[in-house]
Amino acid sequence: MSIVRFKNFINLTDDEKRLVLEWRNSDRVRLNMLNKDIIPLENHLRFIDSLKNRNDCKYWLFMIDEIPIGVFDLVDIKPDGSGGVGGSYIGDINYNGYGLLLNYLLFDYCFENNKGQKKYTKEDCFYVMKNNPRTYKMHKNIFGAKDFAEDDEKWYLYIDYDSWVEIKDNLKKTLCDPLEIEKVIWEI
Repeated sequence: MSIVRFKNFINLTDDEKRLVLEWRNSDRVRLNMLNKDIIPLENHLRFIDSLKNRNDCKYWLFMIDEIPIGVFDLVDIKPDGSGGVGGSYIGDINYNGYGLLLNYLLFDYCFENNKGQKKYTKEDCFYVMKNNPRTYKMHKNIFGAKDFAEDDEKWYLYIDYDSWVEIKDNLKKTLCDPLEIEKVIWEI
C-alpha cells in the first residue's frame, strides 16, 4: 500500500528545498515555465519563507511513500480561499509517467476540496505553455479539458465539474488502484 503526500513547501527540509530548486532550474522544467529564468538559491528560500504569510498561493512537494517526485501549486487563490490556477511538474525523471497520477490528484483536490465549489466554468481556466504540446494533449485527451482561448504563449483550458464526474472513477481505477494507494495526505 502506498501513501501519497502533498507536503506544504513551508514544511520542507533544507534538502527538499534545494531539490525543488534543482528541479525547477533544470532545462527540462524551466523551459516549460512562464518564468524561464534560473532562480538563485537565496531568492528561492526567500520565496518559500514568504509562503508562511500568504493566502493567495500554495505550493506542495508531491511524494509517494516519502519519495519526492514533483511539485503542485495553486496560485491566484481568491480572498475567500476559493479558486486558483494549478500548475504541476514531475521533477524526478525516474517518475515521468507519474504526471497523469499527479494531475488526477490535483483535479480531484480542486473539485472536491475547494470551499465547496463544485461547478467550474470557463472563468476557472488553467494554462499550458505552447512549447509543451504533449501536456496540452494529455489534458485534452485524458482529462477532457476544453479549450477556452489561446495567445502566442499559452493555451487556456478548463474542466467542468460534470465532465470530471463522468471520468473520475475510471481514471482512479487506471491511475490510483494499480499503485494500491492507501491514502492521500494534503498538508494545508
